[in-house]
Amino acid sequence: MKFLVYFWRLSVLAFCFACFGIGGFLMRFTLLPVIRWTPGSERECHLRARRLIHSIFASLVALLRVTGVMRLTGDNIEALRDSRQKLVLANHPSYLDVVILLAAMPEAECVVKQGLWNSWYFGGVVRAVGYISNADSDRLVDDCAAALAKGSPMLIFPEGTRTVHGQSLQFQRGAARIALRSGAEILPVIISCDPPVWGKGFSLWAIAKQQFHINFEVKSPLRLQDLGWQGEPETLAARRLTKRLEAYFTSAIESHDRPAPGNQANDHRGVESGGPNAGGHRQRRTVIR
Repeated sequence: MKFLVYFWRLSVLAFCFACFGIGGFLMRFTLLPVIRWTPGSERECHLRARRLIHSIFASLVALLRVTGVMRLTGDNIEALRDSRQKLVLANHPSYLDVVILLAAMPEAECVVKQGLWNSWYFGGVVRAVGYISNADSDRLVDDCAAALAKGSPMLIFPEGTRTVHGQSLQFQRGAARIALRSGAEILPVIISCDPPVWGKGFSLWAIAKQQFHINFEVKSPLRLQDLGWQGEPETLAARRLTKRLEAYFTSAIESHDRPAPGNQANDHRGVESGGPNAGGHRQRRTVIR
């Protein structure tokens, strides 16, 4: 029986990876050209393509959840769906983080690595949706600030790569520079994966051994002043803001990893009362439907 359950999970995961890979390749030559040729401005074409990506990712997330391969919970997810002109910053413990977040954010802007931007396989997709390349750091900051000014939510993983389980967070300064250049509010997202099977060097065989649980907690928005910014020059302020963001996320992750007394029973019902967040109000943890 255990082998059948393992084989079931493995089959679902393999199917999702195939959809992700083959689907991205086929989209480049089918749906995305149609969207590009549809009347409208370049931004309108980008938004249509992002909504398509959002729908596909939402379907993959729903498949993983419905088949029992993944359990997904979230706090304050409505804030993600209404995050226009906000800089959404998240830690990055799992390979699925970007899929889950974009599944909750229909029009989000993203920064992608230059290697992916130039990829023959996925490059056409990320260019069609108008994501931003990280090839030039100064241009990257300006492009992100411009996207935020136009109303788009901007999703950034400040570490620049997936977190190594058990190691301390090491944020790059790009996210702080974007926040300072744009003046946008920061929407922190704390993500956990239990067991930590989706990190660097993950194995599909290991993931299929048991159901994994991903939880993301959307905190209250932060202004630059909330993080101690007092109008310093950008170079100095970016360094200080990066350290404060590291400390904020580290503290939030440690608090999240400590279960609150009495919450274990509630968690089995799928909805539970959360503790006070950074803004002082109580949130609800909900199994994502």
